Amino acid sequence: MTQQRRDFGISPIRTIIGLVILVMLLMGLYSLAIFIFKMLMYAIPFLLIATAIIDYPVITSFAGWLKNIYKSNPSTGIILILLSVLGLPFTSLFLFSRAMFRRKIKKMTGQMQEEFDRKKEGSYTDFEEIEEDVLELPKRTIVKPPREEGYTDYEDLFDK
Repeated sequence: MTQQRRDFGISPIRTIIGLVILVMLLMGLYSLAIFIFKMLMYAIPFLLIATAIIDYPVITSFAGWLKNIYKSNPSTGIILILLSVLGLPFTSLFLFSRAMFRRKIKKMTGQMQEEFDRKKEGSYTDFEEIEEDVLELPKRTIVKPPREEGYTDYEDLFDK
């Protein structure tokens, strides 16, 4: 019996190059994540102030939600509070985006309510009164078709 050697073209150099590229890619993604996290760290005060100005109940409702979870299940509440504090850049970004979303919804709701009220009550339309001469049409005359062979007076009853 003879054995056949199958070479799939996998060389150790290609494997090493692939691993090096994978490591460089992962390092690049890690650097990007660190950069985004640092940028959000600097933006925390601005995001929280903007959130408070736009829609402050977003912050109070989030704090109330954490409080309710802590009351119902203290271990889960403590874990969520710690995660919110450790992930404060993402928490502040989340609260800011929620405030912007609620603002947009309120704005759209107001526009829809105005449109509904305008359709319900109606609105005045500007118009200009145009004076015209009355158009007089000539008197209408009824033209009777010519009488046919089987004509009777019964058909005249419907013409009146």
